[in-house]
Amino acid sequence: RKYVESGIQIQVPNELFTFDEKDFNTRFDGSEDIAKEVMSYFMESYPKDIIQIRNAVTSKDLQKIIETTHYFKGSCAYLSGKRAVWVLNQMMDLAKKQDIEQMDIYQHMLEHEVSELAKRVKEYQNEYSNR
Repeated sequence: RKYVESGIQIQVPNELFTFDEKDFNTRFDGSEDIAKEVMSYFMESYPKDIIQIRNAVTSKDLQKIIETTHYFKGSCAYLSGKRAVWVLNQMMDLAKKQDIEQMDIYQHMLEHEVSELAKRVKEYQNEYSNR
């Protein structure tokens, strides 16, 4: 709650990275093939995951919001997408409290954060392949 200002202004904590390279490198140290596979899988699958979350939010299906955000949170966490994980946690918490009021705002934030994460992953993939 300390990051949620009054009204409808919601801000992801500034100390969180869109893509935490250090964390990612530590996780996959010595496992370049697995790291490449994780990045490729994320880049292929995230658009479908975002659509599923958007559909759950649009239909106001709280159980589906919990399921889709929980699943996608695992993908983002494995990829060290700290800002997206934060937004997904907020969405899950709201859904568990049956609070749909600000869900659209969080869903738009999520789409923005995941778009930024995908850009950073693509940049990282390009850097990685040039090593």
